[in-house]
Amino acid sequence: MKFRTIHCLFLLLLCFQLGCDRNKSERQALQAELENQKATLLPLQAEHDSNSAKYSQCLAAVENYRADMRQNDSEYEKNKLELAKYCMEHKMATLAMAAGGSGIWLTVQEDTPEGLRNASKAALAAGVGYCLFNASECAEVATRIAYYGSQMKSFTEKNEALAKRANSQKAACDALDQERHPLAEKLSKRQSDLTALRERIESLKCKGWLCF
Repeated sequence: MKFRTIHCLFLLLLCFQLGCDRNKSERQALQAELENQKATLLPLQAEHDSNSAKYSQCLAAVENYRADMRQNDSEYEKNKLELAKYCMEHKMATLAMAAGGSGIWLTVQEDTPEGLRNASKAALAAGVGYCLFNASECAEVATRIAYYGSQMKSFTEKNEALAKRANSQKAACDALDQERHPLAEKLSKRQSDLTALRERIESLKCKGWLCF
């Protein structure tokens, strides 16, 4: 009688346990699918991270080019102001070169003060013979104007070259960005699928008091 009672209790407990964890097979299958998807996610994540890193580096290179251009612009303006100040301090010698059609003057004429350019038109006669009596000053002025002209031309040419590099680099960045978006969308979908699987597995867990 005692054995029969124990046997019945065992069968009853077994039925309860089997009934409680009736989703075990499905849960195990989903768990295997989860592990498989996690494995396929790793190379996709690595590709996305690599592409994002390249994109960030590309943008940094563009910004470096633009920073150099801003620096050159600043140096150009600095030289332009110094040239203007110097020309105003040596107005007669500058006007003399303007009157004589100096190539040096023509090179930087657009970067001289408006007042000096206007003055040169009204003082051609006075400026023509100035350097005959002030040769030393005129020689120095010619040298300084040539220097500033060379500096400004150099900064302009540097910026033209930098602009081309920046544009080329930006095009490369845009190409990387075009690759980045589909990767990000694909990665997001995979991550959503993983989240849905985890939630499904959690919902199928045995939750009875006999679960262990």
